[in-house]
Amino acid sequence: MIKTVYTIGTLLVGGAEVFLTNLISKLNLNKYDVSIIVLDKENNTFLEKKLNDLGIKIYYLNKKDGFRPFTFIKIYRLLKTINPKIIHGNIGGMIYALPYVFLKKNIKVIHTTHTLASLEFGKLKRMVLKYFYKRSLIIPVVISNINYQNFFTTYKIPKHLIKIINNGIDIDKFYFERKFNSSEIRLGHVGRFEEVKNHRVIFKVYESLINKGYNVSLKLIGNGSLLENYRKKYKDVIFIESSSEIAKELKDIDFFVFPSLYEGMPLAVIEAMASGCIILSSNVGGLNDLVEDGVNGYRFDFQNVEGFVQTIEMLYKDKKLMAKIAKNNQKKVSEYSLTEMVRKYEELYKG
Repeated sequence: MIKTVYTIGTLLVGGAEVFLTNLISKLNLNKYDVSIIVLDKENNTFLEKKLNDLGIKIYYLNKKDGFRPFTFIKIYRLLKTINPKIIHGNIGGMIYALPYVFLKKNIKVIHTTHTLASLEFGKLKRMVLKYFYKRSLIIPVVISNINYQNFFTTYKIPKHLIKIINNGIDIDKFYFERKFNSSEIRLGHVGRFEEVKNHRVIFKVYESLINKGYNVSLKLIGNGSLLENYRKKYKDVIFIESSSEIAKELKDIDFFVFPSLYEGMPLAVIEAMASGCIILSSNVGGLNDLVEDGVNGYRFDFQNVEGFVQTIEMLYKDKKLMAKIAKNNQKKVSEYSLTEMVRKYEELYKG
């Protein structure tokens, strides 16, 4: 079996963490002997449970916040013990593996950038990574065409060294035949409660529609540092900290509002597309690849509350248009199959 190590910052529920769990769950585990090195502590999330049920070895380093030099030694010793043929880094974990990558020969190393490369790391870390990318010591993978351009602009390495592999989901699991027969405007969002997700705009859209006299519901799924502040303020909103049944939760959401400040290729949006939700997003990062304005959703400047509100009003009054956009979404999402994503990563592991 091929010893394969994945590194990641945490297994709290987020896009990169769901990506990693999905990838491993569909990987040929008779061929790949998989371990995960997690910088964070164990958090007893449903992702951790799923990986444990698959028999995956997980090493938690219990790293505290901030830069921790001793973590380089911990990871070096751990990798030396495991002796992997493949290392696949995600969200922060790769940085601490660099000494091992530099010293070890005959190893394949891949790093997936889950957001814009210009925002993933600070200047010093980017300079170090550029050294590894340029010499093909690490194969960089980006998750959308927009991210590809941003990666090239940020690192200025030859374009042929950068690989594009779209994020993928289990499309059949999320597919839902929508009727759009509710008298309620059903808004929703899946994402961690952090500044980057821009929840304040979602709440402003919600309040504006209520003030105009509409019957509105809002369901928000996710955890994070800002959750409690919002939960105290908005008593009528449905807050779900974590769910292993996102496909079921999406059935109660018609308008999926996603006004992020920046994004890579958000799995939450791809899942909502497969479920037939109407996507109303900001016009940043990989969202420009996912959402074709007026065809399978609508894009706005992330501060344009009125744009979100007016479009929701227009759509709410035109159920045929809502149904058409939902169908276009489910057609578009065929490009983001989990099976295809796993096949491409396995090709990269072999190549």
